[in-house]
Amino acid sequence: MREALEKHFDHCRQKGCITVHPEAVSYFEDPPGEGFVRRVAEAAFDPERHFTVHNAAGRPVHLVAIDKCLIMQGTKRCDCVFYESHDVYFVEFKLRAEDREAADDRRIEARLTEAWEQLLTTVLLFEEQGFLTRDHRVSAYAYVGYGPIIPAPTTTILNLAEEFDNLIRYSADFDVKDSALF
Repeated sequence: MREALEKHFDHCRQKGCITVHPEAVSYFEDPPGEGFVRRVAEAAFDPERHFTVHNAAGRPVHLVAIDKCLIMQGTKRCDCVFYESHDVYFVEFKLRAEDREAADDRRIEARLTEAWEQLLTTVLLFEEQGFLTRDHRVSAYAYVGYGPIIPAPTTTILNLAEEFDNLIRYSADFDVKDSALF
């Protein structure tokens, strides 16, 4: 997938949009402003703001920074994709405002829907460009920053997941997660 992405997005190498992470556990953030998704040190880990990648086998997990790197502007797009071989995880960070407590978060369903739209658009783009094939196991995760979500918008998540799977050519799972397991 890396070669195809770098060929299609010729600025990819220059901007460093793809990085490799063989660590057993890695943490990632989507910094506010102009920065794109990047790895953070374990000492700085915040379970409400950092997405976790578990990689016990130490395989070369690729991080593709999509928003603000691979795709700069224009179309809706998710923040990043993690992949290794046939496992592909699209992730959209939709965190609540830092000054708002989890109990006061009233926008959870709106954030889930926004994340769903961005994830769907990106997966469809990757399918259209031939970056994804029938052989890939595709998951799309809305990362809302804390879990479990209480009260859980279960019906919303199930409806979005069903619609997501119906709109994607190949099988894909949509869920709300704070981590990916390779």
